[in-house]
Amino acid sequence: MHCSSVLGPTQVRYADGHLNPVPFEAASHVQDCALLFPGRYPAPALQISKDAAPLLETNAIVRFVVRAKGYYDKLAAPDSNDELDKAVEAASREAWMDFALCQAPTEDTGVMGAALKALIDHAVRLPPEERSNAEFSKADLAFAEALAPVEAHLSRADGVHLGGNAFGIADLALGVQVARWLWCRDTRAATGFATFDEASFREKLVADREAAVAAAKEAHAAAVEAASAAGKDAPEPPTELTAEEAEAADAAAVVDATRGPREKLPATCAWVARLLERPAFASAVWAREAAHHSRPTQFFGWR
Repeated sequence: MHCSSVLGPTQVRYADGHLNPVPFEAASHVQDCALLFPGRYPAPALQISKDAAPLLETNAIVRFVVRAKGYYDKLAAPDSNDELDKAVEAASREAWMDFALCQAPTEDTGVMGAALKALIDHAVRLPPEERSNAEFSKADLAFAEALAPVEAHLSRADGVHLGGNAFGIADLALGVQVARWLWCRDTRAATGFATFDEASFREKLVADREAAVAAAKEAHAAAVEAASAAGKDAPEPPTELTAEEAEAADAAAVVDATRGPREKLPATCAWVARLLERPAFASAVWAREAAHHSRPTQFFGWR
């Protein structure tokens, strides 16, 4: 798990006074987790005591480990001395920790974590014959789009760290996910698979445009009815793109979609490159990826 890789082994003292290591068990407590989160398990599970239910969700585990090892101030508010300033800085960093979990679900890939799971599936986890260009491309574009606020923040902050000027919990939680995304793209390309599927992308553009036109027509019909009831003039009908305009718009969208992440998200990619210069951070990324080549799919949950 990425927090134990960066922070080292963690121990928790039980009520009777003895110390016990806190392991990361991705495959343990399956029944408990399945009951607590039906349809969402496997997920990271940390057994923090002999009797307590396992602690679930990656970011909750990161917060627990940071506090248990006494690193919270160092990683949540390293730039501040005043207590209020510390609280403000910690909140800023923790907001980025929750950012990935709060992405608005979409019909295609859901939250950022779901997109990352699909990327890993179709980069290394599934057998080569089951990997889909269309599914990888869809998840890749969704993940990149979700990073727009991160890119904007890092561009304004000169790309140093998320939420502050020193390495902290936001870099640990979100940086590992972004590094894995870039790793998936590079790995898939290196193994001869495409990272972009133009056919499925164009199909989605057409479907989205048709849905938008249908919604506009429905809204116009309602507006016409309301205007008629009020004795007012009917509003103008919505304007639709001509076939030539639609084709030009789609071509431009394809060009934009094929731009690589280092071109579309330069500040984000530079931030991750600096994080990967930290040996412990790099090991947190690569050690977890190596496991995907040898361990069963059902034992992994990317939250």
